[in-house]
Amino acid sequence: MDIVITLPKVLWLKIVSGEKLVEMRKWYLPSHFNRQTDCIYVVLKGTRRVAGFFKVVSVSGRIRKQAAWLEFGDGLGVSYEWFSKYWGEDEKRMMYFFKIGDCHVSDPHFLIEVAHAPQKYTNVNEHIKYGFKGYHLI
Repeated sequence: MDIVITLPKVLWLKIVSGEKLVEMRKWYLPSHFNRQTDCIYVVLKGTRRVAGFFKVVSVSGRIRKQAAWLEFGDGLGVSYEWFSKYWGEDEKRMMYFFKIGDCHVSDPHFLIEVAHAPQKYTNVNEHIKYGFKGYHLI
């Protein structure tokens, strides 16, 4: 089942431009998420607007901050300071890195919204999927 996450607009634009190739999260994909068929829809932070969606090619988990930065830092689209602050001080924390595949940007003239921007993630309802019916990944 598809899910919805919240991202700052600047990070979404980096995904669309191809500058951001990896999304970093403190949680693993839910068990009902199927990487072959499902997508992650993106709500812009501070809004309820669905900006588009992307596929997840692979997921990697890491517990060492420095090793994770060396491996994924170039694809995150953020500074080391941002990365480090998001990671936090817990040296035993598991962090997950979603390799981003094809994405699709919603038509700016066709507004698709969620009831509220998710804190972690939320499942996609049929209203959102219907809004993207007929669109293809880029």
